[in-house]
Amino acid sequence: MKKILPLLSLSLLLLSGCVDLFDETETLVYGYTDQPWAIRTKATTEKANDWDMKFMSVAISGDEWKDIDHLIYMDLASHGRNGVIYSAQSNVDAFKQLCEKHGDTKKSPIGSFRQITQSDACIYHFFKDFTTLEVTSDQDFDAAHPAGSSLLDIIHYATDSPYRVLRNNYQTVFSDNALTVEVTDDKYLSEFYGEGPFYRQLFNIFKQASDLQPGDLSILGNIYLSFDKLPDAIGPRNIMIKMTADDGMVYDFETVLTFAKIQ
Repeated sequence: MKKILPLLSLSLLLLSGCVDLFDETETLVYGYTDQPWAIRTKATTEKANDWDMKFMSVAISGDEWKDIDHLIYMDLASHGRNGVIYSAQSNVDAFKQLCEKHGDTKKSPIGSFRQITQSDACIYHFFKDFTTLEVTSDQDFDAAHPAGSSLLDIIHYATDSPYRVLRNNYQTVFSDNALTVEVTDDKYLSEFYGEGPFYRQLFNIFKQASDLQPGDLSILGNIYLSFDKLPDAIGPRNIMIKMTADDGMVYDFETVLTFAKIQ
């Protein structure tokens, strides 16, 4: 049986270069931002988180996919800090309303939620929840997915959301619809826990995008969208992402995936 270290204990070992502001908050969510995501891919100049992308690619499609440009990274970790912040220190009334909306109103027994990334673990979460996610292309993908049709059935969706923790009485490690990966040759883990292998829950929500429920689109930080297959004719595709918030507002994003090997 795989030994999965508790999420927060493991976080303490893997976080680096991050001022620990989280102990100062009573709620699970440290703060929210109204600045939406920046879109990154393996081929963009500002590349996505290489560590997370590597594990996503290998977990879904095998090692040969780790260098293929098939994965979209919606980055809120740094981009989100450019907007308005709602926290216990800023825009307090609006922050309290968001906490009440999510049932995040009592002192968290596990401290503040920590989303683990390779380079920057201190993040805010988006201030709106969503009801639907749509992903399309303006070009044919394959015979079953002509231009403009939904691509959700060939995409895996991954995120690490406080919503699932709140809805499960502060449980942090999940055995279903989550992605756990093996971490090998980690000197910090070996120092504290002895010889590995060790297993880290990379995302607490991980499922086929066509199976998403509104709860999977709530209290969002970073999001990953990974294609499970390549297009019939290999080549660049314009990928459009449409997210509808629970207040009816629509957020549109667009990027290009080459579906080719990145040199």
